[in-house]
Formats: sequence, structure tokens, C-alpha cells
Amino acid sequence: MMTFSLVTGCSGSSPKVVDQLLNRRVASTRTQPYDSFSDLLPNHTYRMGEGPEFRISDVVVLGSFGAVAAGKAYSAEESPRGVEIDFYSSEAAWRTYHVQIKVDKVLAGSLRGDAPTMGLALGGDADMDGVTKDLRDLGKVVVLLRPSPVFDYAPGLLGSTEDGAFIGQVDASGRVTFPVLSKDEARSLAPDLTVDDITAAAAEPDVSVLLDASGSSVISERPAAG
Repeated sequence: MMTFSLVTGCSGSSPKVVDQLLNRRVASTRTQPYDSFSDLLPNHTYRMGEGPEFRISDVVVLGSFGAVAAGKAYSAEESPRGVEIDFYSSEAAWRTYHVQIKVDKVLAGSLRGDAPTMGLALGGDADMDGVTKDLRDLGKVVVLLRPSPVFDYAPGLLGSTEDGAFIGQVDASGRVTFPVLSKDEARSLAPDLTVDDITAAAAEPDVSVLLDASGSSVISERPAAG
């Protein structure tokens, strides 16, 4: 069963969606084969031993969040994938939301169609109106997208890299900040990052990265073949 840590209240003036995603990231255990934002881009391909190649993101877009539609809801009952219930049930432990992205520009990778839809999984105390408002209030955003098994019930629905951790807010000068990252993470991974920086990094030659069996340590990094 897929479980998420829930947030009981907002911190400061952060939207509740941001608080949920931040709380989940703090509570989660994960491997991290990257040490800078550029390592997350589609021109970096990873492999663990003889395993299949993968990317941390397939496409990076600049835009804003639009309409939000109901996805699926699941109870807290134990099962391999959770027990699906009515989306609006008060018994929902977590829900998925389908979020339209109004794309201004593709910064990295390639995009199928003009208006991708991003899946977002949140705890049961989130609601449609609040999620819609919180996402729209983020304003201009940078979003890293890739397929996710959480949303494989809807072909074409994309996940956000690391469950929304790299949803970045863009200010009027083009500077990008990541409200879901801790201050230390943001300082380490994306200090003074701008939209132009992302575009420039995405234009660099492709890189192939070999990881150890845990997926957390880099064994080698070389230009991609071909």
C-alpha cells in the first residue's frame, strides 16, 4: 500500500499543498544520485549496474497551473495498492489530483501535446478548492515531469519529479526557488538558479551516469554514446 505522511496545519504563509509535499519529503527515505539541479535534467541518463537506463525527468516546462480535476481516492486499509473509494469520501487517506499545466516554454526535453496534465498525490485532508487555489497562487512555475507508477491508471498522465519536490516558483527576474526543498537542500542543489541557467544546462551534451547498486553513489560519468 502506498502511504503518505499528512500535515495537520500550515507553517507560515506557505500554501497547504506546499506544506504537505515538504512534510512528505522530510519524512521520506530516498536515494539521491545528484548533487546539482543540472543532474536532474533530461540530458542526464542513469543506470544502476546492469539495470535499465532511466532519467530523473523527461521534460522541464515553464508555465502555470490551470484547471484541477479529481483523480482517485484511497482508504487507509492495508492492501498492495490501497483500497479505492469515492473521491469525495471523508474516509480518504490520500487522493490524486489531475493538474493541467499551461506551458509557456519547454526548457528541456520534449513534450507530447501542448497542455500536459500532471498527477499530484496528497493526503486526505486536502480538498479540491484548496488544491486549486494553492497551485494557482504559486504563479509562474518550473515543473520537472516524468511518468510515475502512481498514475499508471491514466495513460499520458505525468508525475512530477520526486513527488513535487522540484516544483519551482519563478519571480519577475526569472529567478527560480523551490518551496518544497529545505533551505539547505535549495542552497546545495540550486543556488541562485534562473530560467536561463536551466535552458543553458539543458543544451549541454548528454551525460551517461553509472551508479552503484544502492543508486546513491556515482561510479562513473561520461558523455552519452551516440
